[in-house]
This record gives sequence, C-alpha cells and structure tokens, in this order.
Amino acid sequence: MNFLYLIGGLFLLSLPIITMKDKLEEYRVQKNGIVVEMLVKKVSGIARYSMDVEYQNKIYKKRVGSNFYIENHVGEKILMKYLKDSEKVMYPDEDEKIEFISFTGLFILGIVCFLKGLGYFPKLS
Repeated sequence: MNFLYLIGGLFLLSLPIITMKDKLEEYRVQKNGIVVEMLVKKVSGIARYSMDVEYQNKIYKKRVGSNFYIENHVGEKILMKYLKDSEKVMYPDEDEKIEFISFTGLFILGIVCFLKGLGYFPKLS
C-alpha cells in the first residue's frame, strides 16, 4: 500500500465532489436561464476580482477577470444570464461543459490513484 497514492487519490476525489454543487447550479442557469440587463453596483478586489450586479432589487455576486473594471464601470448595465430561483448569474456566452469534463477527469484520476495506493494495480517494470 502506497500512502502517497492514497492521499493523492483522496484529494483528487474530494476536489470535484466539494465544488460540484456550485457547478451544477451554474449549469442549471446556463441551460434554463434568460438573458437580462443588470446594473453593476460594485467592482472590487485585489487578488480576486468580483462584481455585484442588481436585478429586480436583488444583488448577485460574480467573479470577474482583472480587466473587468477597466472595461466596465459602476452604474453601467451589462447583459447577464439569470434564473429566478438561483443565487448564481453568468455571462450569456459562459459555458460550464469544459469544467464538467475536467472534473470528471480529475475524479477518474483520483479513483485510479486511490486504487493504486491500495495495491490493485501491479508495479510496471
């Protein structure tokens, strides 16, 4: 039994599981949401940039790129994808498929590492 493979496998298995709830919510917004105009209320951040947007008197938070504050300003209206019963908003062209593919790959790699740690795969020579 190889301890490093076990720990690495558990880490690679837990990472997708922990973040999957948020990703499933974003995927639901992507599939069922509608595009609306939202008002930029706040742009902030030093290492992690984020913005607050308002729609129907409700504030939504969204992580943005570092150049967002250069191109957009507080008080400006931008198009965002919105779903009524969700706390998430997305850009109209934002796509979550690649993240599901990468999380699936990490999960499979985690299973392989964990099983290797348990000794299910023989040593390659």
